[in-house]
Amino acid sequence: MHKKKSLVLLTDFFPFGVYEPYLKHEMKFLPQYFEEILLLVTVEKSNKLIYELPSNVRAAHLNQQLSFADKIFGFHFLFSPHFWNEWKFVRRQYKMKLNSIMLKTMLSYLQAAAKLKRQIAAQIRKHELHGKELIYYSFWNDFRSIAIAQLAKQTGSVAVARAHGWDVYFERHQPPYLPFRKFLTEHLDRCYYVSENGRSYTSAKLGYVNHPKLKVAQLGTQFSGTNPESNEETFVIVSCSRFVPLKRNHLIADVLRHLSFPVRWIHFGSGFAREEAERHIHAVLQDHSNISVEMRGDISNDDLFQFYAKQHVDLFMLTSEYEGMPMVLMEAMSFGIPVMATDVGGIGEMVNDENGFLIPKDFDAKEAANRIAGYRQLSAMQKQAYRKAAFETWKEKFDASKNYPRFAEELLSLAEQRFHG
Repeated sequence: MHKKKSLVLLTDFFPFGVYEPYLKHEMKFLPQYFEEILLLVTVEKSNKLIYELPSNVRAAHLNQQLSFADKIFGFHFLFSPHFWNEWKFVRRQYKMKLNSIMLKTMLSYLQAAAKLKRQIAAQIRKHELHGKELIYYSFWNDFRSIAIAQLAKQTGSVAVARAHGWDVYFERHQPPYLPFRKFLTEHLDRCYYVSENGRSYTSAKLGYVNHPKLKVAQLGTQFSGTNPESNEETFVIVSCSRFVPLKRNHLIADVLRHLSFPVRWIHFGSGFAREEAERHIHAVLQDHSNISVEMRGDISNDDLFQFYAKQHVDLFMLTSEYEGMPMVLMEAMSFGIPVMATDVGGIGEMVNDENGFLIPKDFDAKEAANRIAGYRQLSAMQKQAYRKAAFETWKEKFDASKNYPRFAEELLSLAEQRFHG
């Protein structure tokens, strides 16, 4: 493959931090399609690589924190067309009254985008990418997307962003608002949503019917093995997520308390709300000797996959209040593990009655428990059908070896039209 175009990819942590492990899957493929890739990391400050990078991939840090001088200088954005266009759009389209928090958010987005734009341009010069055929790609659709959209317009380059969950759904914020969605739709070359639900949600918010710049590009994981079978009496349930309020991990305990058979619940992940959640879990399950709970804490992606390859799992559970398109579900399903998850975000595009159990966001714990008990009573052949369907769903929709080459080819096609069309 002839490589001549270069990719500038903005991340939070990858490749220096343990978060954003999903980018590990994507970076197995993107370097094959581009002459060089520059990763610009906006949150993690460490210089210690967590992930090994191919020879044509480099990484550098940006500083997204606004200094006092940045904020003072940035007040001039109060008089910019972008600010006032957004002001009018919020009132007209969203039918919202702007408050001080919304105004502060709008202003901080423009200030942060301006600072990042200068830093990105400096990194382009430092790494001698100036004048090359560049594609700017922000993994998150926020002020970073504004920065690359403006920079690409100045240089005649291509700018795209992904949109997941927190950067899509207004309800995940207080007040329920995300700034400059119309601006980003108009000024990015493409915005790629990880679910159809996210794309449709944004289209409805902005008043579009079928905007050509709003596309769906699924994330994906690589095949890493098959979860082993087991004839053990104990029903094994696994969950994997951070302990933050929106994940609602404690609700799993509310479900399990209604089960009378032996259950082993293993949770991977930590977070600032862990201690409070564990108190709730202990209080709910302390009189249920048939339920054992193992809090394993944070674990690397590779170690999690090794666990799935060795330890039989009957069911994966996710009880989030909000989601985009959870990688943890893709990972479990790639091993043939059925899933019980709340019907939020794009989860309804993953989980169905054949590969698991889709439950309402505000589900009844006893009803959820009854579904688990009913599944446990199925024959080995019926359970195997669920496991096969979980794997087939992953293979059809979330196989990294299909999704990321398709995504890279589309980026190259956009660039070809821009530079040689």
